[in-house]
Amino acid sequence: MKKSKQKIEKKTSKALLKDLETLFEFAAPQSMSRNLRNIFLSYISHERDILPLDIEEIILQMNLLLEFLDEAAAQQEMKK
Repeated sequence: MKKSKQKIEKKTSKALLKDLETLFEFAAPQSMSRNLRNIFLSYISHERDILPLDIEEIILQMNLLLEFLDEAAAQQEMKK
């Protein structure tokens, strides 16, 4: 049972990596990071008086996503 689960995870990982590659072909990670950051900061500045109760969690998760995109952009630059 362990082996089949590992095979499924490896296939999923390969499929996920392929999906990320496809995504980055159509939307550069550097551009995506910049745009998401701008939208998020604009939202925070406009809604600062009525932010959701879980805003700290949202900020942490957004930061993780933006760091991931920044790293993806850096790796793309190294490949050039």
